[in-house]
Amino acid sequence: MAKAKVTKRPVQRQDLTLQPSRLRMFLVYLVMFTLAIAVGLLIRLLVNRGAFTLLWMQENWPAGVGIIFGGSALMALIERSRWTLRVLGRDRLEGPTGLFSERIVIPRDEIDWERTRRSLTSPLKIGNAIYGHGRTRVMVSQWFFKPDELRELLGLLGYK
Repeated sequence: MAKAKVTKRPVQRQDLTLQPSRLRMFLVYLVMFTLAIAVGLLIRLLVNRGAFTLLWMQENWPAGVGIIFGGSALMALIERSRWTLRVLGRDRLEGPTGLFSERIVIPRDEIDWERTRRSLTSPLKIGNAIYGHGRTRVMVSQWFFKPDELRELLGLLGYK
């Protein structure tokens, strides 16, 4: 019997799943929780100066640090699956549409590239989205993803 020669063809990647980096998420949430605690302490200082003493700070700093680090770690663990983006068959994008982990699929032909470009290039990288025509959108937090991987995902969709 003669051996049949089998050549491997390069597999074209049809689907791409992009998951956020847990470390990046932790650091972003760490900054957000720190700012929230600092603003809360500032409001407390402005409203009730008498209750804001050095003794109070010495007694309550472990709780503040626990909230900041524990909350950041917990949010990074819980929210990772929510922020996952998928390109399905090179012609559809699946991702979070907003609050409560609701997900939506936007066909590539229905993406509003001008509005998406304005959103993704804004200086403040919170609340960015890939917009479809009408009222559909897929939320994208650029700080959670590695820039090269996000560019690859957007390139598959035809973003330049």
